[in-house]
Amino acid sequence: MTEARSIATLVNAKSRFFTPMIIIYMVGYIGLTALAGFAKGFMALKVIGVLNIGFFLIANDRLIGVIAASLPDQLTVTNGVCAGAVS
Repeated sequence: MTEARSIATLVNAKSRFFTPMIIIYMVGYIGLTALAGFAKGFMALKVIGVLNIGFFLIANDRLIGVIAASLPDQLTVTNGVCAGAVS
């Protein structure tokens, strides 16, 4: 019974965190696509040397994806649920 509760706690923690993360990622991804298509002048503004705003927005988008992909393991460890027991 306690294993079922800990799995339910893990699922609740993941859904509370990943729902906003997915929304942020999708808004950023769609916004980046819209900016690249309709605001080319803005995206071409130089920030540091030859690096422009478009590069930094793409890097930020990828960073959020990497963070979202690596956090399920962290949530599993902090809630004390073994990932192998869930299968």
